[in-house]
Amino acid sequence: MDLNFHGAQPASARLLAGAPNFRDLGGLKGVGGRVVRAGMVYRSGALDELLAVDLSLLETLGVSLCCDLRTGSERALSPSRWPEGRVPRLLELEFSSDVRALSPELMQLLNDAPSADNAMQMMLGLYRSMPATCAPLLARLFPELAGAADAFPVVIHCTAGKDRTGFVIAILLSVLGVAPVDIRADYLYSNHSSEHLRRSAKVQALLRQLLGMTPDPHAVDALTKAAPEYLDAALTEVRQGYGSIERYLHEAAGIDATMQARLRQRLLEATATSA
Repeated sequence: MDLNFHGAQPASARLLAGAPNFRDLGGLKGVGGRVVRAGMVYRSGALDELLAVDLSLLETLGVSLCCDLRTGSERALSPSRWPEGRVPRLLELEFSSDVRALSPELMQLLNDAPSADNAMQMMLGLYRSMPATCAPLLARLFPELAGAADAFPVVIHCTAGKDRTGFVIAILLSVLGVAPVDIRADYLYSNHSSEHLRRSAKVQALLRQLLGMTPDPHAVDALTKAAPEYLDAALTEVRQGYGSIERYLHEAAGIDATMQARLRQRLLEATATSA
């Protein structure tokens, strides 16, 4: 199965056995050849299945802030696990634009014919909705990252760690000047096999509940993978609506140039790091 990931495995990949999509953004090259600071921003899927060894590592990482993009019902069903006595400050930003909250028209499309093509159209519709849905969340998250004394290290996560988290991280990396090819590679890393198989099983169960049937495996694959077309659809929506990511953040989320510069100051190394 070609999951469209052809980049090198991030150095921090597979840090947590119970959350295979957990990884550090550190080391990605940003504006001016500077690199994203290691140990500052982690992205992940759900943290409800962590093992004892994972909790020990989390305690070592010293996570200070957790930005949880899941819905309230998702959090209730799968509460995050944290080291005893080391629960980070929680920033719960309900990003309800996921498979369970798609428009009736898109859900009907999949219900009428649960094919791979209809599943892909459903996901493209989801991603095109993300800039509008996500703007209020970015308006809360980015000021935290730019100014709060206890903002780092931060974990930003949803359930799978690829769609909602994928869009938020792509916007953050864009602000930091990370090249589009590297943003895409980071996004596509969510397709590494162990996490993809976990998602497929969960989505199959969800679709049986929603549709009363199990769709074609290729349709499940289209719903569970990170595809370049999906992220491109969201970023194209941003550029068509605002001209640039910088203007999108300013006009839709109130994140002005000064705050964006502050994010770069906090998250990029002062000088370029040698390869």
